[in-house]
Amino acid sequence: MGYGKTTMIYNKTSKVAIILPPKTGTRTIINIAQKDLYSDNIVWSDEQHLKYKDIPTDFREISKLYAFYRCPVDRFLSNYAYSVHIWALTAEVIPFCSSQINAIKNISIEDYLSLLEAQDFNGSATLLTLDLAAPQVAWLNVDGIELLNFKNFEEELTKISVELYGQPISEVPVFNTSTGSTYYSSLTADSINRIKNLYSQDYSFFSNNNITFDI
Repeated sequence: MGYGKTTMIYNKTSKVAIILPPKTGTRTIINIAQKDLYSDNIVWSDEQHLKYKDIPTDFREISKLYAFYRCPVDRFLSNYAYSVHIWALTAEVIPFCSSQINAIKNISIEDYLSLLEAQDFNGSATLLTLDLAAPQVAWLNVDGIELLNFKNFEEELTKISVELYGQPISEVPVFNTSTGSTYYSSLTADSINRIKNLYSQDYSFFSNNNITFDI
């Protein structure tokens, strides 16, 4: 598939699962599940950001399926910030390709958009973290899935914590904090239109589910 490695969380007692589209709180959800307090009934497939059709048969007895969704523009900026950060780290640890990556890590939003527009998200993305920017609809378009608004991440995760983790969580820790919002001032009307066009499938899906966004 080409979608970056991580986990799908499944509680084998409650039969509740959560699909994890990239950049929708994945790291926080996983880190809570990995704590000893919650780990007895939690299993996961450490393969990729699994889509429903790719869930192993051992996970298929699901009573309820959740997933967080996110405003496509917000998610794009989060991906942009994350990619630039990772490329910068890669340049430090892989010196022999640092000249190439140093050029990439200073990429503008417009050029980053061009990279995404050139990707085949039905196959494998060709460059580092670009695969994480695939449209959310690849994960969310599942009959019966309950969509949770990333804008209310802490509140929503707390509500489903007993179903998902087997016990309530007292607080939602913050992992992998996004700095994408700092780039909002860099967006032009043209770049916003390009983002909306890039994620037109997402916008259609959300519209069909009566979900709207401010941008």
